[in-house]
Amino acid sequence: MVMRQFIFIVVFFLSDAVVLSAADGLFADLDGDGKDERVSWVKFTETENEGDFYQLQVIDDDGSLLWESPQSTDTENPLVFGNWHFGIRLPQLVADIDGDGAIELVTPAPQSDVSPILFHVLRWKGGRFVVGRSGTLLETPKGSGQFKWTKSGASEGTWISSFLEIMKNGHLHVEIFEYRGGVDVRIGRAEVTPMADGFQIGKWIQMMMTPTNEPASEPAPTADMGRTSYRARLSKADHYNSAGKRLDSVGDILRQDRANFHRGKGDVEDSADSMFNTPKARNGMDKKTPVLTGSKNTSWKKVVINGTPLVEVEVSGNYLKIKLVSP
Repeated sequence: MVMRQFIFIVVFFLSDAVVLSAADGLFADLDGDGKDERVSWVKFTETENEGDFYQLQVIDDDGSLLWESPQSTDTENPLVFGNWHFGIRLPQLVADIDGDGAIELVTPAPQSDVSPILFHVLRWKGGRFVVGRSGTLLETPKGSGQFKWTKSGASEGTWISSFLEIMKNGHLHVEIFEYRGGVDVRIGRAEVTPMADGFQIGKWIQMMMTPTNEPASEPAPTADMGRTSYRARLSKADHYNSAGKRLDSVGDILRQDRANFHRGKGDVEDSADSMFNTPKARNGMDKKTPVLTGSKNTSWKKVVINGTPLVEVEVSGNYLKIKLVSP
């Protein structure tokens, strides 16, 4: 289905401020002592019907365990996390998102269609995360740049689709998604600030634009052209080229993944990039060296070549920096 490439269930971008990976976790000063605690998640079980379940753990700066979420397989519980067959619920951001001095954890509900993302916001209170609020962030009214918390069941409109990072100025970097029916989709990124019942766009980081499968010309330069990041599930289809030949190098598999994505054949966990949306640009991936970051896994190339891992790729200079998120 062509529209599957536009379903951004969880969109994670690497940044200097936030690294979303179970190995490294998310960092924030939860208890106000000036030292960051680590929020990470560890797989504890797998079921045939749902998939992988993860337990959230909060580790103090001295290494002690402060809190952990229940080891439950109740997918309706906002405190239960997983990489499931019908979608993903894993943390996107841990930060004071509304400027009230308390730390919140933001996680999207599993998503399997093109509709506003339902976010669960957990608040750190009394030494634990508790359920705060749930809702979508729809632009209301249209064209206002104001995204208000709502329980609306709208299937079209403009909404915040993911929280990418907390910026140095305290503002939030988010992805904006617009859907008007059919294949009428636009995507952008913006810096937003909190308001009483949601968020207000402060400035655009990347203006809204329509994703294309194979544009006839190179895209116009943007601030991301020199450094960008994306997430990809390196599925079985990404391990074979268009002639059906099995690919045996990390670089070739990464290139095939981007080719499949931009041709509308990507995986539901894939996110967009601004560098490899033309054949010419993808050919340039051969000049970049894949390297592993955030781990000392010496067999990571075998994981990519022989498995179907979920990875985060940062394009930086002559390198494709890879983080293994899950097998």
